[in-house]
Amino acid sequence: MKINVIKLISILLTVFFWVGLIITVCTSAVVASLAFKPSILKGAEINSYNHITVGIFNISYHNNSVLPPDLLTAPLFFVLLTLLCWYFRKIFKNLSQGKLFVSNNANAIIIIGILLLINSLIISLPDLLIAKQLLPKIHIDNGQVNASYNIPTPLFIASVLIIFLGVFFHKAVKIASENELTI
Repeated sequence: MKINVIKLISILLTVFFWVGLIITVCTSAVVASLAFKPSILKGAEINSYNHITVGIFNISYHNNSVLPPDLLTAPLFFVLLTLLCWYFRKIFKNLSQGKLFVSNNANAIIIIGILLLINSLIISLPDLLIAKQLLPKIHIDNGQVNASYNIPTPLFIASVLIIFLGVFFHKAVKIASENELTI
């Protein structure tokens, strides 16, 4: 019995989608419950956010926020990951059915590029939020400390290229449909 690899990938992506959806819902529920009822965390210490080491410098600070920045942005990252699995699944499902040049694949490629673009714009957000909390607590006599927001250039460029690839794929779908009509 021959197993179709593309169909198997499509099934795995479906499983990843549903697992990602469950994790997204659970993470969102935890963050929402902590945001609306912070007393759940009374007595708990989040040590990983109270001590930062950069090179030879050790900075300790008291975290006054209820939720760590990574926990605030986690549901958004899980939503993006779940949506990526969904659109990759759509592409592989179409491929397993022998449909390569269809507009659904082109739309899925563009949406994947947009999701990666959004991810490239928000991936540094937790670091920026932590830096914003630290800046008032750091005092340097002769100099200044700034927090900057950096976009990961390779991910940004890759996402833009994937969007262009989707647009070109739309043109290929149009050309393929015109060729089918002339035969």
